[in-house]
Amino acid sequence: MNLESKLAREIIKKALLVKTAASWDEPLSKFLRFESNTFPTRYGTLSNDPSVLWGEEEDRTKARYFHGFLFMTGWAHKISELGDKEASRRVSDLISYWQAKYPLDKGLLDESAYHDETTAQRLNIILGLIISLDSLSSETIIERLRKLADVTAQLLESQEFHSGLNNHGMFQDISLRNYSIIAGWAPAESRERKLRTALDRLRRYFIHSYTSEGVHVENTPTYHLMVSRNLQQHVEVLRSLEISDHGNVETLLSRAGSYATNVIMPNGHFPPISDTTKIGLRSNVGKLFDEEFDYACSAGKQGKKPTQKTIVYSESGYGIYRSDWESVGATYLLFQAAYNNDYHKHSDDLSVVLYANGRELITEPGPFSYNYKDPYSKYAYSQFSHNNIVVNNTSTLRTDENRSTVKIIESSIGEEDFKVTGETGRLKGVKHRRTIHVTGAARKESISVIDHLQSDDICEYSQHWNIAPGLDVVTHGNGFEVFDGSKKVLDASIEIDKPINVETFRGVTKPRVLGWSFPSFGEKVPTNVVKVSFSGQGNVVFKTVFNTNDFFYTDRGLAPANENGWKRTNIGRGLNYIQNDYSKNHSQAPLVFVFSAMGPIGNFSYNYKATLDIIKCNAIYILDDFGDQGSYYLQEQNDTSIFDTVQKFISAKIEEIGNNKRPIYFVGSSKGGTAALLHGLKIENSRIFVGAPQTKIGSFIEKPHPNILKYMTGSNDAAAIQSLDAVLYRDHYFGNTTSQVTIAVGKGDHHYKNHVLPWVEHAKKRGLIVNTIVREGTPHSEIGRVYRDLLKQEIENSSMKSANPINSLPPAEHEKEKSRKNREPHVGKKSVWFDKVSDRLFASTEDIGNTEIAFRLYRENELCLSVPYQTTNYTSWVNLSPGRYRVRYFRRYLASGLVSKETSGWVTI
Repeated sequence: MNLESKLAREIIKKALLVKTAASWDEPLSKFLRFESNTFPTRYGTLSNDPSVLWGEEEDRTKARYFHGFLFMTGWAHKISELGDKEASRRVSDLISYWQAKYPLDKGLLDESAYHDETTAQRLNIILGLIISLDSLSSETIIERLRKLADVTAQLLESQEFHSGLNNHGMFQDISLRNYSIIAGWAPAESRERKLRTALDRLRRYFIHSYTSEGVHVENTPTYHLMVSRNLQQHVEVLRSLEISDHGNVETLLSRAGSYATNVIMPNGHFPPISDTTKIGLRSNVGKLFDEEFDYACSAGKQGKKPTQKTIVYSESGYGIYRSDWESVGATYLLFQAAYNNDYHKHSDDLSVVLYANGRELITEPGPFSYNYKDPYSKYAYSQFSHNNIVVNNTSTLRTDENRSTVKIIESSIGEEDFKVTGETGRLKGVKHRRTIHVTGAARKESISVIDHLQSDDICEYSQHWNIAPGLDVVTHGNGFEVFDGSKKVLDASIEIDKPINVETFRGVTKPRVLGWSFPSFGEKVPTNVVKVSFSGQGNVVFKTVFNTNDFFYTDRGLAPANENGWKRTNIGRGLNYIQNDYSKNHSQAPLVFVFSAMGPIGNFSYNYKATLDIIKCNAIYILDDFGDQGSYYLQEQNDTSIFDTVQKFISAKIEEIGNNKRPIYFVGSSKGGTAALLHGLKIENSRIFVGAPQTKIGSFIEKPHPNILKYMTGSNDAAAIQSLDAVLYRDHYFGNTTSQVTIAVGKGDHHYKNHVLPWVEHAKKRGLIVNTIVREGTPHSEIGRVYRDLLKQEIENSSMKSANPINSLPPAEHEKEKSRKNREPHVGKKSVWFDKVSDRLFASTEDIGNTEIAFRLYRENELCLSVPYQTTNYTSWVNLSPGRYRVRYFRRYLASGLVSKETSGWVTI
């Protein structure tokens, strides 16, 4: 061992005399030249007032920064560059103040001033200053610095102060090694003893600190890189000291390069797992490992493209999928089942990070600070900030004695198939196994996250998906979409045989911190986190499927950036809806709740918006985006929280918008018609106008839509079918007999005999009057077109009457209407006439008070339109086809319930 090696001294000198950041160069020069009393630091520009630098600091990170003299990083290089003797006095004064305030007490060391790593960093700074000030300062200043270095090195040499086999211990031994080589003023025997101590500790540490796969055990890529950089420098020092037995650490350095390269995301950044901070890696090009590492650091701009795309480090607990190395647009996924050491460990077992199309999508927030009492730091370490499953709303501890239960248990890698399974035993009362399965062509992958949970007791589970900053989220009943502005970048669909609740939180502080990202230490920005909640006992399988290109959900423009009217209510399970605002200044305009018909899987949309948007009404279009194809706005796994959510939403909107004068409609066709019946019948005096509904839901969806049957009931057996067939016949859903119901259906539609007629008969037995509009022919496939026209006329008529019930009559009738208000009810005249100017057919009677009138309009002998019972004694229709028309009147006396009928003469249009 050559203790006086000039090469070793040059290696250490180069490491100690680092440059300051370019932006700090001029401000620091002014300070050192006595032209300024302030200097730049990580915590802003500060005064050289020592009481400010070393005050009573509660922030551990900040305290370690100043006690470690880290704000002086680069000062030694700058002083050498300036060659200014006065600069040394400035630095000496600051250090003298610190020495006086924090003298070395062998009995009781100040926790902040003599923190293990902090002490090591301070010695490196002092050594750099000794080198730079040697020819510029007085002997007194140099001697003072050397004595401080001597006592610090003595402290670091002591076994009692040594931190052990962790990176804090590594820093202690590196600084002790540096001292032994630089401190030519100290006795050779003391230096050699300290050097051997440092080298022995470092050898044991480096061997201990990497797995056999070359992954640093402290759970953080930035520490892997930092330790590897120190390992590389140490190998150079060993060579310069002419020490030959360093083969083991050289082998470690080679293996460490594989993980360092593969863990880098396509954008040249490390994934922000554990205590990894979000910084670019391009500055490392040419300084460490090989050309493949350079390629990864520079995002493909330099170096050599790696040959291996996907890799599993089974012992270390990491699985990494990469679609390709071609560009920053590659798909990248990191799965971690790693608990290799307590240091820098987060509660991140089985967490996932996903990057695609040039940006992070599913991510982690990174560290906030080392102050474990800070609520944001607690959040950063907890399960709530990581993409894993929380049990009973309580995070696992950051560290515990169950390290060995966190591991990868199997994996397989194919050309278009990547599969890795990990497990953890750290969840209280729950065994958790997670499989990541990536299938499909590069950049068109389907990524499945399959969780197997086993517990003896009923547990409340919540999966947290932390969305990268700058992205917006739209949740659905069983999944969510993620948008970058108006561009969709990710969606997720969820499969489970339990009812779930999908919620989004952003920048929450109470009752717990949730939805934050930490770009750098101490900095926080709000971001979205999707929380999926469910309960279960025994064996539960929970599957989430992510798509980054071939999306599951058809993009319907729900992104908040589109500003096209989509809103989200957080009532109950939550609903997506569009609402027009016509009624703000029209207190009697109809309020119309529109329910959607069946669509293709993943294609959730509204119906009849183009029809209703041109009518003076307030329409609310509610999405049935539960499951993969809808839920009839009713239930999931026999849990009716979906129905309850819709009902609460309807009641809230009626209270917000509706009043006694406003007609309230429930409309829709096919599945939408069924939902309109279900929800409309729960609202008294509602008007339900539907087309060809399924009143026997189970029988209808049994064969063409078994997925919906399974989603709604949890089964596809006969009992499940029967239970859904009975829904519209149950007292609970029948609601009331005050609703006005009109059903349009074609005789050529199997719904007519199988669904409409049986339910109408049942409704009549219950005292509900149901009007039917039956069209000859008209199969179910054409009901949308027919119903659209009928709906337009129905709501248009209602809108006209609601807006001005008297003025909608011909002028000659106005005075008649006024004079009739106080008359006794009687059977009055009926009249039908066509107004060419408005292209409208009118029908009215002279009845007023204590009666309700219903109208049926016939073209030739075919019923084409009907108006249910109403207290208003007139109606009208617009844009009718040419032909002969007549109206049949139904008069119901409120006192007796008796009904009389009359038919008008013919009117030709």
